Amino acid sequence: MVNFQLLPRVEPPQKYFDLAVKAGKQKAGVSRGKVARAQPARKAVYIETQQIDVMNKVLQKHLGRILQEFPRLEQLSVFYRSLCDLRFSSREYHQKMGQLKWSVDKIQSLAGMTIRRIQRSKTIKEVVDARQAFLGRVASILERLTETLHFLEQGRKILKAFPDIKVGMFTVCICGFPNVGKSTLLKKLTGANAEIASYAFTTKTLNTGYLKEEAKIVQLIDTPGTLHREKMNKIEQEADLAIRYCADLLVYVFDLTEPYPMTDQVTLFNQLLLLEKPVLVYLSKQDILDPAAISKFYESFKKKDLVFSVQALASVLLKKG
Repeated sequence: MVNFQLLPRVEPPQKYFDLAVKAGKQKAGVSRGKVARAQPARKAVYIETQQIDVMNKVLQKHLGRILQEFPRLEQLSVFYRSLCDLRFSSREYHQKMGQLKWSVDKIQSLAGMTIRRIQRSKTIKEVVDARQAFLGRVASILERLTETLHFLEQGRKILKAFPDIKVGMFTVCICGFPNVGKSTLLKKLTGANAEIASYAFTTKTLNTGYLKEEAKIVQLIDTPGTLHREKMNKIEQEADLAIRYCADLLVYVFDLTEPYPMTDQVTLFNQLLLLEKPVLVYLSKQDILDPAAISKFYESFKKKDLVFSVQALASVLLKKG
């Protein structure tokens, strides 16, 4: 699994060129001292081949790190691939990575050809001309990468903001309307420090927490309240993907204080049942509810899988996990 937080920053092309030139000059200075007594032409050959070799290695290191550490989208889980499709053009991402790979290989090939050309040179002028041609070609290749590198840096920022979901772990999504107590439930179950307030859409990302008992671990995701609208915002889209592709089980939270009408809460509940995933029903804020209202609620859902307390819910989740 790629750690999106560790993806290397993608710099503008001039930054990479400057790093390469600086390293090349430093190497040239060291090399000059090693051949101080050599004939001028042979001295120039040695210094410039060393300089170009180092420049190439610097560019291979920095640009190659992007190629190596940025994810191959086809190797990501369905959840993360779908998330990428929501946030940027996967097709363009592949194209940009391909352009970068071509450029890295071209610089490598160009460095080899230039070093061989310099080694065949008989005069200082031939050596200098070869080095200048190399610098010009490299600068041109990097300049053509300006748009590519900018796109990849924007992509890195998007990937870095992705929620950290551990794919393959038994996962429970806590679902329901905004402000019904999902984040409070997550905190009670796991101690996760989710933001909680008395207004809708407090949760601005997919908060995760872990319920643990001995060797068992259950991953819980507090999905931001989705209104199941035809046009969902970005965080609602994330929640929908998590429910569809990550959840092994859903916990649906009802709130009888009705920040949203019960008819709407039931409608969303029934829509989630269409996903054909196991669903547990949990009633929040029971401490402030009329016992008669609680009894009536449980009676209306008696054919569903109900859990009556946080402790009971934790026990059920650990058994299923």
